[in-house]
Amino acid sequence: MSENFIFHNIKTAPEQSTPLLEELFAQSGPNGFYAVMGGSPEALSGYNARQQAFSASSFHDREKTVIWQAINVKNECHNCVPAHTLMAKAMKVSDQVINALGDETELQNAKLEALRVFTLTLLHNRCHDDATLTLSAQKRRNAHPPSRQDQYLLGSGL
Repeated sequence: MSENFIFHNIKTAPEQSTPLLEELFAQSGPNGFYAVMGGSPEALSGYNARQQAFSASSFHDREKTVIWQAINVKNECHNCVPAHTLMAKAMKVSDQVINALGDETELQNAKLEALRVFTLTLLHNRCHDDATLTLSAQKRRNAHPPSRQDQYLLGSGL
């Protein structure tokens, strides 16, 4: 499938993409995701803005990993799963959490498991929360739901 995409670098990307592409490559090293997105300045800047908003959310690193990986694994994204696994390891997320997410098994931490269930519910329902299912799962685990702002970020497809 990757043969359908143009992988840009700083020299081949549209001029409007170059400053942000340089910044992103400096942060993460050249990678295929940014190289493809660099072909569209709007897509690249839009993705970056959503990523920055998610990074600034009230979610902790383990919670961000649960959200990213629950979605990545369910969507069977063969590029996202390893990329976010490396990110999780850099953020010192435990191998137990990383492996459970990859295996799609229940997380031992009740709060993280409630977040995983909530995330998968949003994904399954195309970001339309089934409040009954979600609240029921959270009550069973005695966990607190994400804030409204963080629910919005979850629903935006991050």
